Formats: sequence, structure tokens, C-alpha cells
Amino acid sequence: MAEETPKPAAAPKPPPAAAKPPAEAAAAAPAAAGAGAPAGGAKKGEKKEASLKLFYQALSQREKKIVRIAFIIISLSMLDVLIVRPMTQHLTHLNDQIVTQESVLPRRLLILKHKSRILREHEQMQRFVTDPNLSAEEEIAQFLREIERVTKQASLFVSNINPVKTIEKANGVYFLSVDLEGKGDFKQIHNFLVDVESSSDAMRISGFNLKPQSKDTDELKFGVTIEKLGVKKDSAMSGPRVDEEK
Repeated sequence: MAEETPKPAAAPKPPPAAAKPPAEAAAAAPAAAGAGAPAGGAKKGEKKEASLKLFYQALSQREKKIVRIAFIIISLSMLDVLIVRPMTQHLTHLNDQIVTQESVLPRRLLILKHKSRILREHEQMQRFVTDPNLSAEEEIAQFLREIERVTKQASLFVSNINPVKTIEKANGVYFLSVDLEGKGDFKQIHNFLVDVESSSDAMRISGFNLKPQSKDTDELKFGVTIEKLGVKKDSAMSGPRVDEEK
């Protein structure tokens, strides 16, 4: 009796793959859809291009000519809006600035020409600047003392002095003004007027009248208004604008 050949054993089956959790499956689905999106978009673009070509080829020669003309007009319009018009507006603005600067240039050149003289006069004006620590009453007292000094120096007799008035001007400039009356001979009055006008305190004669006192004497009666220049320190400190304007 022939021996039976043993049958080979069957290979073991691999275990079934574990099912993915629902969360992972949901996350993988959009990724797969996204991978196919570019290919789908490219196909849509090709379809649109093909449809446009077919549409253009189906047009008559006259219609194709109209389409080309419309395309050229639209392109030129876009060029005008995006490039030409902004450049033209910018050039117009630059021309306006040039015209404005040219109109003020002569004045600036004139100021620069006299710059040294203006600065020199400004330095001279500094001696007329009022001391900020000086009160108005103290300034008036100094003014009256200077007038008293000048009248004594000229040997004049002063019969009346009116209260001092303050006259405000623009840019911080003001005047102290006083009216006084007196008598003296012609030489004394002349010396008095010269001393007032040449005083270092920037005094000036703003009003003057003269008449004889009597027939029997050389003395004359006079009335005079004297003003003294003053400059407030805040205005003087700003200085003259001699530099070129921005």
C-alpha cells in the first residue's frame, strides 16, 4: 500500500487591520479632498480657456475686430488710470511748488543780503529790553529819575509833571510817555532837548511848544512830551527771522 504524502500546512491569515477612530477618519477626508482640489481647479481653468477659444473662433471677422478694439481701449484706460494720471497729478503738484518757491525767493534773497545788518540792529535793541524782574512802578521811577537828571543838567525849572502813561504797540513794544512844563532861557532849553534825544535810555521828544514868559525877561515857557522806548523780554528773545523759510 502506497504511503500518503502529507499536505503542506496553510499559511496563517494576517490579522484584520484595526479600524481608524472616527476622528482620524474625519480629518483624513478633507486632506484627500484638498489633494484633488488643484487638479480639479486646473481642469476648470483649461475648460474656461477652451470655451473662450471656441467662443472667439465662432465669431465673425467683424466681431473679432470689435473684440480686439475693445481690448485695446480697456488696456489703454487701465494704463491711464494706474500710471499716466497719477504721474500727471504728481508733476502738476511739483510745478505748483516750484511757482510758489519762485515767488518767495526774491524776498528770501533780500533778507539774506541784509542778514548781518539785521542781526547787528537786533543786538543793539537788546539794551532797550525791559528787565523782567523790574515792576512797572520801578520802571516809571527810573524814567522820571532820568528826566530829573537831564533837567538839572540843563539847569531848567520844571513847574509841572503829569502822570506817566504807558502806550502799548505791536510785538511787545511800548512807550512810557510823560508831559512836563517848565521855564528857562533858549540855551538851557536847547541843551535839554539835545540831552533827551541823545540819552542812552532811548528817549525822544514827541511833542513840544514854546512861548515867551514876558517882554522883560529872556526866559521862555515850554511844554514837552517825552517818550521812552521799551521792549518786553519775551518778544525780544525770539529774535529776528533772517534764516531761509522752510
